[in-house]
Amino acid sequence: MKPLIAIVAMALAILLTPLPLTATITSTTVTPTSFMDKYYPEGHKDDSSAVFGYAAAETLTQVLRQCGDDLSRTNIMRQAASLVNFHSSVLLPGIAINTSAMDFRPIEQMRLVQFDGRTWMPLGRVLDTAFVGGPNP
Repeated sequence: MKPLIAIVAMALAILLTPLPLTATITSTTVTPTSFMDKYYPEGHKDDSSAVFGYAAAETLTQVLRQCGDDLSRTNIMRQAASLVNFHSSVLLPGIAINTSAMDFRPIEQMRLVQFDGRTWMPLGRVLDTAFVGGPNP
């Protein structure tokens, strides 16, 4: 799997949800839908695709920042494979994006949450080995 594709494919399990969250989870700089208020006010705030797209765009923006003036395919792929502790504003606190030339799996943490009928409640701490164990394509 190519690095940029992996970044997009793995993000869903760790994003803030558009549904109401407790204050413990929403301690990031951007609320799940505040960017929609500014850039896409006609969008549906219960659509998790918008949050996913925002996270993917922020990650790609970081890759392009790391590229500097060298926007060649080789450098973009190199930078996509060298993200270190990148924290998207719509990821749950404690979740970081890391890639390397040998590990294109960008997210290896997750946070379990449970819906209590009103809001999402965190269960325990961030799991550091959530997606580890299978072969890395």
